Amino acid sequence: MTHRLAGILSDYLSREQMIEKDEADIYQYGLEIFMDGVLETLLLVVLGILWGRFWQSICFIVSFTVLRSFTGGYHAATKVRCAGATVGLYILNLTAAGELNSHFTAVLLLAAVGTGIIWWLAPVPHANKPLDGEQVVMNRKKSRFISMCYLLGVFVSKSVLAEVGDIVAMTLFETAILILIKKGVRKYEESFKRIRNSFSRSVCHSSNNTNSIFIKL
Repeated sequence: MTHRLAGILSDYLSREQMIEKDEADIYQYGLEIFMDGVLETLLLVVLGILWGRFWQSICFIVSFTVLRSFTGGYHAATKVRCAGATVGLYILNLTAAGELNSHFTAVLLLAAVGTGIIWWLAPVPHANKPLDGEQVVMNRKKSRFISMCYLLGVFVSKSVLAEVGDIVAMTLFETAILILIKKGVRKYEESFKRIRNSFSRSVCHSSNNTNSIFIKL
């Protein structure tokens, strides 16, 4: 749905000469990403209202979106899976935040572990949105700064707005887990590619040897 609507809008902008014709695909992709983000946000807001946790939902949306935009990490292969994963993280975050309300040491530990992983590995860009060297350095600095601000906020929130601190701590931890998953998937893909290439070379080598034998015969 969003793909088709983004295509209609980009075609309209191109016809009205508001954008260059050869840039229509780029605008379509950007509009589609924006629409998907808006729909996911609205979905979480509606769930928050039905759940009776509206402001907690807003806290999760803001903290997660800001941090993830610079850290990167695992992305689901389809829009449906992406929306499902986001909803799953949202439910896990708010449920855990409610359970951890009186366990500040555990909350601080989760936040510290998440921050450490983000400092160590972020950013992990998506294949459809690669980063050049300068962008990697910039996103690393921003993700480290934001994660440290979050960690400080978790520490300060012990006496004020404790549930906000719990949500932010879970956001740090979940973001770190998504980074680790992406790293693991990437290593698996690279290993599989090396094995496949080695197998292909072996098959080609065997085929050449067989052809040589038949030629000699």
